[in-house]
Amino acid sequence: MIIGTFGRLGTGKTLSGVIEAYRDYLLGKTIFSNIPLKFSHVPIREPRDFIKIRNGFCLADEIWSLVDNRRSMSKLNDIMTLISIRSDKQGFDIFYTQQYLQVDPRLRFITNYWIEPKTFDKFGRVCSRENRFIPEFLLQKVRDGDWNIFPDRYVQCRRFIDLYDTRDDPYTLRASLTDKAMQEAFDEALKEEPSLESDMKEIKEKAQKSDKGKRREKL
Repeated sequence: MIIGTFGRLGTGKTLSGVIEAYRDYLLGKTIFSNIPLKFSHVPIREPRDFIKIRNGFCLADEIWSLVDNRRSMSKLNDIMTLISIRSDKQGFDIFYTQQYLQVDPRLRFITNYWIEPKTFDKFGRVCSRENRFIPEFLLQKVRDGDWNIFPDRYVQCRRFIDLYDTRDDPYTLRASLTDKAMQEAFDEALKEEPSLESDMKEIKEKAQKSDKGKRREKL
């Protein structure tokens, strides 16, 4: 399963991902994460780590904010689309966060669910990066891959806050996401599974023909 979440800074995107990761951790699954967590997990430090993921849960937090040019963004999109295609065969779920619906159309096409979160403090005030209110409740507006609206989800989130620290630097630093490193990781994955190349082409064609991406671009 692939879940994408979007929203402004401080609205609960990372918190939503950490909650999902912790739930899977309690079920005995291996957690892979590009941000430090205060429970057992495998750090994702470089592009090659993404293609090593097997059987578990992958949290990719704000990964797109770590590249700053089109060429690098394109290569990162290739890797994220590739591991998403592999996720079913390799037995892992993916939860990724972003500020806007800015990911590649291929990844948007194969994303199963979308979450738009919002957090509130104990007085019912909306939390944000600016006001620094402490979240007590998490509201998640949920849509499926076809953008159908699901019932809102409410989570008492205070007990999950201490599972991570927003001040920590991510494991996957900007310096590690070089074009060369991403290309090498991509080539290595294709060498392991040559069929992925045709799978990616098929996904690209389907995404271009679908109206899913077009509708989301307008949001």
